[in-house]
Amino acid sequence: MGWLALIGIVSGWPLGLSSLRQGSTYGDCAISVFGLIVFQFGFYLASNAHNDIPWNTVIVGLFFQQVIALFVLKSDAGFKIFRWIATLAQDFLGKAAPAAQFFFDANTIAKHWFFVNTLSAIIFFIAFVQM
Repeated sequence: MGWLALIGIVSGWPLGLSSLRQGSTYGDCAISVFGLIVFQFGFYLASNAHNDIPWNTVIVGLFFQQVIALFVLKSDAGFKIFRWIATLAQDFLGKAAPAAQFFFDANTIAKHWFFVNTLSAIIFFIAFVQM
């Protein structure tokens, strides 16, 4: 029963239950379904203990992944919730730039080096979590 529900939601949503966006084809949608199958098969092949794979957990996880994707991508409420979460994260990590001036000088910060900006955000987040 779980396999049928998973196959229904994974193949039904991109291949027929929803309207296509402009410029998109069913082939584009089939590529994503094929990619999901290839990844799962690759993980199965990479496993040392094929019989110990908890398939019920895998099926439920993939099912909930698709349900959350449907909620976020197809409903306005889901999109607004995740946009709000992204805005919170952006605002929070944006406070790392002033904190970076504690470690580096203003000239180094003004150069916008990837390492400096990324390191300052990581240090800021770790310091916040450790409090």
